Amino acid sequence: MKQVLFFSVLITICSSFQFQRADNPKLSLSALIDSRSGNNLSIKVTLTNNTADTVKYVSWNCYWQASYLIDNDKWTIPPNLCYRNFQETFEIPPYQSEVKILELKRVIGTSKSKSSQLKVGFQYIPPPALLKNISIKLEKVKSTGTILWSNTISASYYSQK
Repeated sequence: MKQVLFFSVLITICSSFQFQRADNPKLSLSALIDSRSGNNLSIKVTLTNNTADTVKYVSWNCYWQASYLIDNDKWTIPPNLCYRNFQETFEIPPYQSEVKILELKRVIGTSKSKSSQLKVGFQYIPPPALLKNISIKLEKVKSTGTILWSNTISASYYSQK
């Protein structure tokens, strides 16, 4: 009887744990066209925290556009003029979103890509861990992050917003 009770409690405890599903990542990125004007395109990008914890990432305080990329060589992200630009840690509260408008400019001239479809990427770089023990030989290590890709949007003038 004690064994049955023990196994019942064990099964109940093991089945009460929930695992995060792979289709619900920590961060997600969505994009939609906000406006079009000649060779310019404004895209509204939404970075969403899908967890119960605050998500932190490292980006530039002035030229934040450097953290974004486009997968179509017909479009480019023009640089923002900044006189004081440094890396800063940003936070997104649990289940909240961060919305920004990303300005794109059409590249005039020959282009390898024939597609009017594009995706926006965000380079997620987590903040560095605090150093507890500093070794004698310090080497500069470039932080590598992961790239989150948005949904596919059509930059064609004949497509809907």
